[in-house]
Amino acid sequence: MRLKRGVERASCDFCHGRKIRCDRSVRAARGIDGCSACARRSLACLVNESNHAGRSVRPSPPGQPQSPASPSSSTLVVSPPAVVPFAAHESLFGLDAESAFFLDQIFMGPLAAAEWTTRDACPGLAPGPAAAAPEEEEPAGIDHYRDTWQGLSRAVFLRAVRAYFAYAALALPLTLEDAFWADVRTGAASAALVCAVACRGMPFTGHRDRWPLQRRLAVRFKDVFLQGQQQQAGGARSTTPLDDVEALALMADFAYDGADVSGPERLFLSKKALVLMALEMRPATTVLCRAAERHSLLFWHVYGLDAFACLDAGTASRIPATETLPHLRDTGSGYLDAVLSLALVARAILQTLSGSARHGVAYADVAALYERLESWRDVSCPPRLRHWRGGGGGDEGEHLHVQRAVLHLLRINCYMQIENWASEHGVGAAAMEDQMTGPRIEFESLRAVNEGAELAEWLNGCHVGEFAVVDLAPNILRDINAGLGVWTCLHGIQQLAKSSYHVHGQSLKCALETHLETARLFRSTVATAVSHRDTTTVLERVDEQVAALQTHME
Repeated sequence: MRLKRGVERASCDFCHGRKIRCDRSVRAARGIDGCSACARRSLACLVNESNHAGRSVRPSPPGQPQSPASPSSSTLVVSPPAVVPFAAHESLFGLDAESAFFLDQIFMGPLAAAEWTTRDACPGLAPGPAAAAPEEEEPAGIDHYRDTWQGLSRAVFLRAVRAYFAYAALALPLTLEDAFWADVRTGAASAALVCAVACRGMPFTGHRDRWPLQRRLAVRFKDVFLQGQQQQAGGARSTTPLDDVEALALMADFAYDGADVSGPERLFLSKKALVLMALEMRPATTVLCRAAERHSLLFWHVYGLDAFACLDAGTASRIPATETLPHLRDTGSGYLDAVLSLALVARAILQTLSGSARHGVAYADVAALYERLESWRDVSCPPRLRHWRGGGGGDEGEHLHVQRAVLHLLRINCYMQIENWASEHGVGAAAMEDQMTGPRIEFESLRAVNEGAELAEWLNGCHVGEFAVVDLAPNILRDINAGLGVWTCLHGIQQLAKSSYHVHGQSLKCALETHLETARLFRSTVATAVSHRDTTTVLERVDEQVAALQTHME
């Protein structure tokens, strides 16, 4: 409702936009600047009434109540732009309040607004103070979890836990390091989470038996987690505890050996089960450290995982859609915000293409999707992550290499999934412009593969410590590179032989050799994921297609 001219709005922008009660004026009378809702989130408590009373009001100086400007004044006082929390420095991740609230709406529905007003911690996410114990120290409380490292020495187990936070968490940030150690010290952390963290960190310990030890930890996690699910089913708890869901998020669809997990057990350890658990989560009293932020981080992970997995598989998502989208600024968003905004594009791609399954993909649809992908790169992706060869300015820490690689390969994969859908379901021909659909898709796909090849060349010389960047995020970086290598071989075999234009003989031979060289480049990038035992299987799939292309050239 519009305010009468000269009447100051009592609520701040944040509370007004979410229709929640604002105590800004009450706190101002006590000499406290800003409302409690903004204070909990470390937000600037602003009142911008330009759309209501024809003026804007500056935030009060600290310790002074807000005084309304004279309604007869002709001076327009412009409020400074709101700052996204934690954007003033190069954080490892970064999830702003708008994105966190959006995710709460998705997963908690009508409960989101009530939960938002009662959280004790700021939902905007940034790294907490460094709390990891030095290598020579024994973290207090670790003996609570002695049963989780059966068959391992304490030293190896601790090395695996620390390795997760040092390496795997750069691309798989599923729990906060300071909160994890705080919960370990008090014995509040679930054994399933502690075991899952060690399992995911084990490949980066350098231990000669790291894969058998990781398998042992994975089986131990499975037993502890499923035992907890059975106890929950027979008890009074209605939902799985937060840290158990975090543990499942770390271990969902882990590549168990066939003898380690039965068919029914795989259902409880799958991505689908993770999505359902996240949707069933409800606010609950918890002693876990930084629980509100960890909820946001978990929701972010599940939403993104589901969006990209459903796009790859061409299957509908169980996560409901919402009309309210987060406002991601072009300079303040962080890595988590960028992944979330790209996940929204991935969901839009699947929804758009699913509607064209019967009559074929239309040119207008693919043109709009390509425009969204370009807009994401130019607007939603933070400047420091927009280019993988640096150029973003500021801190050039090694963690940015991982973030850049993950973001851009996920974007490239979106282009390839559009091509895959059109290849499987065909294109429409209802209008003259639809004649451009096939050539446009092929052009965009080839451009994406070419960009992927440039990225692969950069990745082959890019490390974090002693590990290749691809090694740190195999399910994204390694697997997408493998897919690009396979596509390159298939394109060389199927498409160049029936080009729309006459190709000179020598040029055709050179083109096939270029395809082969590019496929080998992707293959070499895949091979850098040496810390994961299933890389051998991935390489075999690429090698099979490379061999087929070589045979075609003979």
